[in-house]
Amino acid sequence: MRHRSPAEQWDALMVEAEALGVMPPRLSPDEARDLFRPHALRTVHRAWVQLHSRKYFSQTLDDLDLHGREVRVEYDPRDLGRVWVRDLDGRLICEAAQDGNTRPYFNDDDVAEARARRATAQDAMARRDESAVPHLLAEPAPAPRALTADEERAKARLAAEMAAERAAPKRDETPKDRWWRARQTLDAHAAGRPVDAEALRWARGYSQTPEYRSHEAALEEWGDVFLHGLPAGQASA
Repeated sequence: MRHRSPAEQWDALMVEAEALGVMPPRLSPDEARDLFRPHALRTVHRAWVQLHSRKYFSQTLDDLDLHGREVRVEYDPRDLGRVWVRDLDGRLICEAAQDGNTRPYFNDDDVAEARARRATAQDAMARRDESAVPHLLAEPAPAPRALTADEERAKARLAAEMAAERAAPKRDETPKDRWWRARQTLDAHAAGRPVDAEALRWARGYSQTPEYRSHEAALEEWGDVFLHGLPAGQASA
């Protein structure tokens, strides 16, 4: 023995009702759906109601002058493209569609035509590019790419560092050799001959040191005898 399920109990009662000639009223499918739809209270703004960040429109709301009135908005969670608007007593006012009175800036025919023209133009461009391939392959190699501003600065910095390395004192260079190199660089510049800029900068700085001045004093005191052993071509010009 077991208790009947609700459906079994209903079927049994229906048999008895039919035998007695009594038929209970039945709900239509639409009425049955209305019973189970969730709803929320919302305020009408002109012909609009808003629900879950969506806006729904029906001209009936404005025609009935319901602006500012509170209504019950029923919705189907599986289909949020429309809602059912009722008054607070449950009477159906209208069915409102999401964004019901909005229209795209371009109609569908214009959009379709523009897309077709674009596709045709793209096909023509593709065919043109394919036909140009043999000609492009015969073209000479393109010119080297121009350096950017950052690349130019890096190149100049590298050149300056390399020049500084050339002008810096040599590891096996004696103080007398160093003085002589600086003196010949300064003399070449004074005579108008081309001199490496970094070498000239180093020579000018070195000429202010006590080491340079002491060798200048020795040259003045001893003359050409002091130059003995120095190669004539040891200048950085």
